[in-house]
Amino acid sequence: NAHYYFRDVSDKKLYDLDKLLLTQGWSSYGWDDIFNSPPLYRHDFEIGINTVVRINGDDKKGDYFTFPLRNNISQIFPVDQDGEGFSQKGLFPEEGESYAISKSTEQGRRIRPSVYVNFSPSRIPELGLETQTAPPEATGYLEDQLAMPDFRPAWENGDIEQLDEVTVYGEAKEATRVERIKNKSFGRVKFLDDRMRRGGMTLAVYLNTYTPLLASDWDGYLRIEDPSPIRRAERDDNSAALPIQYIILDGVILSDYRFLGRFTLENVDYIEVNRSGVGNGLLGGGGPYVKIVTDPKLSRTAKGLPNFVEHEFPLTFSGPKKFYTPFYENYDSAFFSEYGTITWLPDLKVDENGTVNFKVFNPNLDALTLNIEGTLDNGRFISERKTIVLND
Repeated sequence: NAHYYFRDVSDKKLYDLDKLLLTQGWSSYGWDDIFNSPPLYRHDFEIGINTVVRINGDDKKGDYFTFPLRNNISQIFPVDQDGEGFSQKGLFPEEGESYAISKSTEQGRRIRPSVYVNFSPSRIPELGLETQTAPPEATGYLEDQLAMPDFRPAWENGDIEQLDEVTVYGEAKEATRVERIKNKSFGRVKFLDDRMRRGGMTLAVYLNTYTPLLASDWDGYLRIEDPSPIRRAERDDNSAALPIQYIILDGVILSDYRFLGRFTLENVDYIEVNRSGVGNGLLGGGGPYVKIVTDPKLSRTAKGLPNFVEHEFPLTFSGPKKFYTPFYENYDSAFFSEYGTITWLPDLKVDENGTVNFKVFNPNLDALTLNIEGTLDNGRFISERKTIVLND
């Protein structure tokens, strides 16, 4: 009962664990050996990919942004003039993703930083293990191949006409992505166009022009207030406006966003304004917020170079694969009954009630067999097979 020793640890359980280690198996340990001759530290414990960023040049002061990955949010690293750089841990880049860094100056401009990045781990080590395999056994493959009849491919049949190749071109529907983001939002979402990005508009000017909020950055520090009567009623002093509590920049909650003064929109994808805080859960206390989502590939500096630097990850993780559902000519055949697969759902989540909801295609079957595998919060693996009889 291994869980007993590691849950709700008490003095008694530590005493029981000590006795267990001393009495079970053919090995034992002594505290003198452990304290006086500790094991050599050989390897770091690895969780994802770690980075160490070194800043080159004399002008190092600024806020350095690392752009988000599919599995990691962006982060902000303030560096003073005497700083050497920063580090980031626990990154899980997928194939095709890169490590992008941008620098924000005291004037709020995004510039291309001069940095050098070390990745750890950077390669898969060679284990140097020798393997021995049994020699291949002789088979009758050649004899079987010679004994096969001579089949003619269908395209060599003179009665069949070969058609010309047909190429179909299509364009990606950007509106689908825009609609999906807007439908998931509880606030007002506006996607920026190239005219707004290249016009030198700042975040404060944008908020004053396109939203009901009041913003100013005349002294280099951004301030945002909501003048609505509903928000004003929430203040005890009944003052004219209520400050916005926080800003979300690429998934990072900024409780102090003053440094965004004169922040330009040159690489902003879209901005969401939620004056009620509804739909944001416990994030930031559930108050009103402004969400800014950037795309580092949107902006270019005056020299035609991007205002960010990209470094390729030496190691990446494989992303989830989409299951191709096969089509069967006959769902009543013995082959489908034995080997047929309707779908594969690799990333189901259990809610707080212990329930999983999903939909599958039913090709008019009387029963479905579920092969259930997964991992519980306590680390246990489960593997079950259940058959569900379907109702008419």
